[in-house]
Amino acid sequence: MKGSATRKTFPLTGDRVNVGRLAEVLDRDRRVIRRNQVAFDESDDAVNQTVSRAHAHIRISPSGECRLFDDRSSYGTRIFRGGQTISLPPTSQRGTKLKDGDEIYFGQACVRVVVKT
Repeated sequence: MKGSATRKTFPLTGDRVNVGRLAEVLDRDRRVIRRNQVAFDESDDAVNQTVSRAHAHIRISPSGECRLFDDRSSYGTRIFRGGQTISLPPTSQRGTKLKDGDEIYFGQACVRVVVKT
């Protein structure tokens, strides 16, 4: 919806899905320290620049419940649901449950959650 990512849609598979800018985050010695399954492009786009390289992650339970966590991002993570904004605290141990139709803001970049049944 806002921002440019490496793909148009991202299936949520496995038990953890990392979200950030760049598909692979490297340390100063150019070693991979994180892989983002939902990756926003590294570009001069002002919206993408508000997505941290290690911005957030989604945990997926065995029952299929998805919970969103902020990974101490610089510009924060929010969910817009039913006309209300839910700000995710960066230190939450529980995360916030995602629902169909949620709009997730990673900084200023925005994606929509679609639950397929």
